[in-house]
Amino acid sequence: MCCIGARCWVEHRGHHYDLAGLAIAQKEYAAARAHAAELRQGADHTKDPGELQQTHELAGRIALAEKDYDNAITELQQANWNDARNLYWLGSAYGGKGDTTKAREFFAKAAGFNSLPSIYSSFIRTKAQKRVQHKTSS
Repeated sequence: MCCIGARCWVEHRGHHYDLAGLAIAQKEYAAARAHAAELRQGADHTKDPGELQQTHELAGRIALAEKDYDNAITELQQANWNDARNLYWLGSAYGGKGDTTKAREFFAKAAGFNSLPSIYSSFIRTKAQKRVQHKTSS
């Protein structure tokens, strides 16, 4: 880990999650994997189920970005399904793999996801609705 102690980990976990997401967006996958590994090390230490799901989410997002659809599916299936983004990314992975039936299934789940209001759900709902109705490949 980049620092020692539980308090330090709590202060830095969001930092690694955010930096990994930024690296994915910038197509800097080695950096994304490094931040995801830091997050994973801390989550393995705390054994917190939510944090472990986040590590699977990041691994799935990295695999999806690298077009490693089988690994993306494996990882995202272990992520938090109470987050519409993970359902959407699963649909994208299935679409990239060529499984349009499963892709539409997960896009429909993301499009119809109903939880407490979330900015993420707002962004994903419209994208998912379009993918259910039209093309399903990534």
